[in-house]
Amino acid sequence: MLFKLFLPLIAFVFGCAAGAKTDPMAEELLSKLSQEGNLITVAQAKGEIPTDPTDPAWQTTPESIIPLVSQTSLSPKTPVFQRTDISVRVLYAGKEIGFLISWSDPTRSESEAGVTKFRDAVAIGFAPNLKNADSLPYIGMGNKGRPMAIWHWKASWQEDVNHGYQGVGEAHAGMVPNISPIPHRTADEAGSPMAQMKRTSPVENLLAEGFGTLTSIPGKNLTGNGIWNQGRWHVVVKGVRRAGGKGIDPVTFAIWDGAKENRNGMKGLTRWRFLRFEGEPVPPDLLNSLIIGPLPGADPKRGKQLVTEMGCVSCHNFPNNPTANDVGPDLAHAGSIHRPEYLLESIKDPNAVIVPAPGYFDPETWTSTMPSFGDQIPEKDYNDVVEYLRSLQ
Repeated sequence: MLFKLFLPLIAFVFGCAAGAKTDPMAEELLSKLSQEGNLITVAQAKGEIPTDPTDPAWQTTPESIIPLVSQTSLSPKTPVFQRTDISVRVLYAGKEIGFLISWSDPTRSESEAGVTKFRDAVAIGFAPNLKNADSLPYIGMGNKGRPMAIWHWKASWQEDVNHGYQGVGEAHAGMVPNISPIPHRTADEAGSPMAQMKRTSPVENLLAEGFGTLTSIPGKNLTGNGIWNQGRWHVVVKGVRRAGGKGIDPVTFAIWDGAKENRNGMKGLTRWRFLRFEGEPVPPDLLNSLIIGPLPGADPKRGKQLVTEMGCVSCHNFPNNPTANDVGPDLAHAGSIHRPEYLLESIKDPNAVIVPAPGYFDPETWTSTMPSFGDQIPEKDYNDVVEYLRSLQ
């Protein structure tokens, strides 16, 4: 009799739990996010996540093809805009998450032993403090109050792990070989990750909260393994998931091609995408904020006219702009990198993200040289401009 009394309550509790995973509203919003090309499925691993890129487990993992574009907005930047794709497969097991990232690169660049040598590399960026779309960090190293966590695999570090420290002596035959231990190696003795002669992982853990703040964070249990085969890199990076995740997490990727002298800001990158963890509920209100969609009533054609009327063309580069200047960031491909929230914020409050480059900011006041429009123009005009910028792919 007691069991029968509690049966409806049991059904209600378990029904709610089951419904949380199949919330119709959440599923509809996830479908929209997927249609926008912004969703990456994270499958549950059947056992431990493999670090071998050739492991069969990766072949049965859903693949996402992500567009990658050259970083041509800010110096140092790639001289020519290019567009390519990367392949991403993601697995999770408990608190661990693993990525298999593959991309085309006809030249294998794994040495930095020379002033004109640069390595291949891939980085994965996360937004550890996600609350809604407005809390997403600036795509270039985050910004104050919105940090970006970064896992950075380097081909040169992979060589150190596979074959021991690869210094100048190893890269250039006939030179005096490295003798270890070498006394008075200040950087090594201070624990600098760049000076280590005994590496156990090819992946560096980093945190950034704006330009010039990129900091190596030791102690993170990151592992990885990269293989170059027939003109493609296949790299696995594995670590611990962000604490407090809600079934969905922001992610972005960057690729460096050493043969093209890529380093620092000279790279290819993606805009924010979102990892969807299979079997975990996602709050609909969070999902709703992440969907881009067209801004209500926005007219990109009118937005194109407004960037001229507002004087934007005198400082920024736009397609077919005869008065192009390099005073401000290049916006010719703004829509391929930036989300509308950032574009809107950068117009209303240029001081939200300060680019510490000559001409971009005042070093005495640490404020942007771009005037703040604030509430000087109607909201409709803002939306028109943002919609135009989004169209610049």
